[in-house]
Amino acid sequence: QIDVKEDKITFVTTNKEIAIKIELEKSDKVKLYDEGSCVVPGKYFIDIVRKVEGKEVEFTLFEESTIQIISDRSDFTLAGIYTQADVFFNPTYEDNFPTTNFNVTTEPILFDSKELKQIIRQTSFACATSETRIVLTSLNFKAQNGTLEITATDSFRLAKKTSKLDETVDILVNVPSKALEEL
Repeated sequence: QIDVKEDKITFVTTNKEIAIKIELEKSDKVKLYDEGSCVVPGKYFIDIVRKVEGKEVEFTLFEESTIQIISDRSDFTLAGIYTQADVFFNPTYEDNFPTTNFNVTTEPILFDSKELKQIIRQTSFACATSETRIVLTSLNFKAQNGTLEITATDSFRLAKKTSKLDETVDILVNVPSKALEEL
């Protein structure tokens, strides 16, 4: 989903397990001329962006559902799935693109990224790969009294890693191992 407002452009993508949101603020490098939004097929959009070789890229939405991507020596046209005008004719837009919630209501936990990668690598091997028991495909994160405990099991193997936190928070959540591998 691409959403252009007067001061920023927002890209949101999801595969229903992982959602990513990138916001580019209006600046000398990012020029925004008009507002609008649409949904484009992610695979094709990524393939096009990879092939663009120029220093500047121009996106234009026209005919209510088509995006033109122009660069120095490239000119691509991509059929969009949704535009603002479609809301009038297609009130089930929410069914076309999954809703994502990026509003964080709690304070973040600051953690060393190298240490987190190491912990995930040391525990995720014990997660189940079969989705017959979906909870076993996740790592269990439990933070309590300044300690973070990460546990994984496939009901045969068990991996557990404990680490100290600088702050005291209470968290108990299962995170899919596939999502953590992508992270």
